[in-house]
Amino acid sequence: MMQFHANNSALGLEKIGLAPGETDFNIERIVRMAAMALNASRAGFSVFSQGVRVDVAAHGEELHIGPDQTSIAATAVQTGAPIYRHGRDLMLPNQSAAVVGSAAAAPVLAVDGSVIGALWLGRADQTSLQDDYGWRVLNDSVRLIEDSLHMRQSAIRDELTGLHNRRFFDDQLHNEWFRCMRKKEPLGLILLDLDHFKSINDTAGHSAGDAVIRAVAKVLKAQLHRASDSLCRYGGEEFAVLQPGSDAAMTQALANTLRKAVAALGLAHPGDPVAGLGVVTISLGVANAIPRREDSVMRLVETADQALYLAKTSGRNQVQVVAIAPDA
Repeated sequence: MMQFHANNSALGLEKIGLAPGETDFNIERIVRMAAMALNASRAGFSVFSQGVRVDVAAHGEELHIGPDQTSIAATAVQTGAPIYRHGRDLMLPNQSAAVVGSAAAAPVLAVDGSVIGALWLGRADQTSLQDDYGWRVLNDSVRLIEDSLHMRQSAIRDELTGLHNRRFFDDQLHNEWFRCMRKKEPLGLILLDLDHFKSINDTAGHSAGDAVIRAVAKVLKAQLHRASDSLCRYGGEEFAVLQPGSDAAMTQALANTLRKAVAALGLAHPGDPVAGLGVVTISLGVANAIPRREDSVMRLVETADQALYLAKTSGRNQVQVVAIAPDA
């Protein structure tokens, strides 16, 4: 059974747009085909972050998570180069002791060019995989995995800001809702948008509006320090922050930090100068709940939206919190 860290921190999965326990069926097929081509009884694609390995796809093995700094896959990630071994003392992922056979592993790059994980294969015989055919299979399989990851990232990234998009948010919201339900942990949600944004587009044009959105997205992202927190562009000038494992006070504190950070940016509001709009600010609505089976995940979103509306109608540039009501 696959186990995860509290709050799914230090897993590195956010770089490839996967939730813990989720797999990519294209990558699964690539791993299986590579194993068949090289007669490997065991193979996998694993993501590494801070000395922790998470198996995203596996052949001949169950998915696994745990510390790993010694296997051939970990070595490929550490060196950033393909590794071939045969004979004795092979360390394959998911093995507590060295084995006899042959193995190969190669690093896999994330969209940003960093090494995110490794494709690895092992077989029982000691014939080296370091030949022309083995190299081609390993190299082509790595490229196919990278292409699959890049396509996944393109589908869940907002092109303007580089943040995750609404599609990712919707998937992540449901995943975290049920995870927090199982763990009996709270789930916080912040919805926020830019104040008087329409005035920017109407007065200074859409290019100025895009520049403001990019600047605000950058400063918002800089305030998030937990790997489990998700910042997404929710739509237009609106953003969403999902904060699993955080109680109401923690979520409200983060919302206040975000508001102050945007105001401290001191970005002159490009809107109607006659209106005296000053600097760019944001309004934020906060909701928090410990998910229960009798509750609906959409109630959390609706409550955060109500809080955001209250922040806008109460003068903007502020945080409002609305307690979530149980479903009827």
